[in-house]
Amino acid sequence: MKNYKMTMQQAQELVQKYENVFSVARILKGETIVEASMGASQNLSMEPCRCFDYWGRGSRCENCVSLKALKEKKKKTKLEFRQNDVYQVSAHYMEIDGMPYVMELIQYLDEADLVDLSGSELLLTRLNGFKDELYRDVLTGAYNRRYYEEQLRHQVLPAGIAMIDLDDFKIYNDTCGHSAGDIALTTVAAVIRSMIRRTDLLIRYGGDEFLLVIPGVEAEDFEQKLRQLQDEVHSKEVPGYTKLQLSVSIGGVLSEERKIEAAVEIADKLMYRAKNHKNTVVTAVNSQVVGPNGVFNEASEKVRQ
Repeated sequence: MKNYKMTMQQAQELVQKYENVFSVARILKGETIVEASMGASQNLSMEPCRCFDYWGRGSRCENCVSLKALKEKKKKTKLEFRQNDVYQVSAHYMEIDGMPYVMELIQYLDEADLVDLSGSELLLTRLNGFKDELYRDVLTGAYNRRYYEEQLRHQVLPAGIAMIDLDDFKIYNDTCGHSAGDIALTTVAAVIRSMIRRTDLLIRYGGDEFLLVIPGVEAEDFEQKLRQLQDEVHSKEVPGYTKLQLSVSIGGVLSEERKIEAAVEIADKLMYRAKNHKNTVVTAVNSQVVGPNGVFNEASEKVRQ
């Protein structure tokens, strides 16, 4: 859409054309977008640009690409998630009859859109425009800490955030050598990757810690997935070291309208609580900390039966 100056009739004709291609196509006045971002419309039910309804939220998006497109007078794009579906949201700055507007286009992305011809690269990678090898952990094939720091930590994304720590990793290295530790790490990473979607992100966050990001997941499904991962890791053998018993401690939290780094900090604290028991999943549900046997007592750090 190179020509961003047009009449209202031309803009409406363009919207009708795009409605046959995109899941959503609409134009919004610049002043409407600004007023909504400033909370000028106190009655959300009357707000004219309730895009958050489409994503099943009850509040405005912090990462509003339409507002960014308006301010920068250019096209802005982001990914949004609704349950297990992925959408690309594009906001195009335009001038209609000399006044600032933004055209919003939302497109559903099927699996063919999410990966390249080899079936191995996420659309997220392509959109960010980086070389994949720069952000890959050589040992496990997961994304590395640099990817998290440069591409992920400041994003606002509705997702399940889990910190996964390999129990007794130091013992593996000290008693069986670093090769055993490496194989244990690759085994755990392979288990996790086999049980998540292509749109989920697995990151080697530290030496024996993994960060898992599951966009658009519901609370019940998130907790169930983490417990499945815990059980599956515990059932696996380390090739060549069959006497080693794998287990992981997992802390998980749902992130809605907060930055990823804030959710990671919470998940990390929950993971350390899980490590007090080992082979345990601890998740935050409705501000409570839930372990395998019930609700953690905040003062004693024990589990209520």
